[in-house]
Amino acid sequence: MVAGLVLIGGVAYYELAIEPSENEPPVQRVIEIAAAAAICVALLTMVGWWLARRALRPAEILAEAAGRIHEGNLSEQIAMPGSGEEFERLTAVFNGMTARLDASFQRVRQFTLYASHELKTPLSILRAEFERLGDDPERSETDRVHFERLLDEMDRLAQIVDGLTFLAKADSNLIPLAREEVPMQPLLAGALEDTSALGAALHLDVRMGKNDPVVWHGDRHRLRQLLVILCDNAVKYNRPGGKIILSLEQSGHCSKLSVTNTGPGIPAEDHHRVFQRFYRGSTAQSDQTEGCGLGLCIAQWIVAGHGGVLSFTSGGQVTEFTATMENIPP
Repeated sequence: MVAGLVLIGGVAYYELAIEPSENEPPVQRVIEIAAAAAICVALLTMVGWWLARRALRPAEILAEAAGRIHEGNLSEQIAMPGSGEEFERLTAVFNGMTARLDASFQRVRQFTLYASHELKTPLSILRAEFERLGDDPERSETDRVHFERLLDEMDRLAQIVDGLTFLAKADSNLIPLAREEVPMQPLLAGALEDTSALGAALHLDVRMGKNDPVVWHGDRHRLRQLLVILCDNAVKYNRPGGKIILSLEQSGHCSKLSVTNTGPGIPAEDHHRVFQRFYRGSTAQSDQTEGCGLGLCIAQWIVAGHGGVLSFTSGGQVTEFTATMENIPP
């Protein structure tokens, strides 16, 4: 601003005092001064904009790096921008904050892993004791029914512990995934048979849609676990006499595995919570549907670990979960 005022003042002094022209009207001289001032202001504005962008570039770099930080990469440190003491201090403070967050997350994961591991032994002991009491011929029928109900609760607790153990190991990168060529057609056919058996009590119509000869590169055991979770949910959250459709369709270099079911659907306000841990819809809670709300979180981890994306659509009385992955041409 100071430089601009000096330049404009110099131009005005030159036009009015050093080279005054008697034949030139005053309005013309004012126009020339205004034009020279506009050029000076434009040049100084561009220079100022360039200097401001250069000065704020380290802040943009920090913002971009901070945007890439999530709970899975808190251990990564942002490089020092080398653009002044203030930005370097801000970077150091941010790195220190993420390091403390990472340490907190690690402690929570270790606690979850250790706690779930320690719970397995007493649960096994309690289950064995309840089974022994239930098999006692001197017990009444009422006692046996009571012990069976307790055994069901023990099974539910065991499922929660197993799910927490799996997710704690997954968060700590302690679950290796095998890498082999896995033909998906046989896995889908086996899932169809298992789902038909599970849905027999509800008289579900379980059928196969497309089943293209797709080969995925991944862990056969985990991919089968993915199918078990999706099909189990399709049975649990269905209506009597409903439908379940399994399909595997190749589309270019990708393929889509879909499990579609009829039922109450997922409320629109809960869509953002579907893959959260321990989330169970209001319909599941009211109907006393078995489960602990960890299956879809595990399924999402399995798909992400294979480089794919697990998504869903739910509208009306139809819900569809789709795993999209790159496939190996047969």
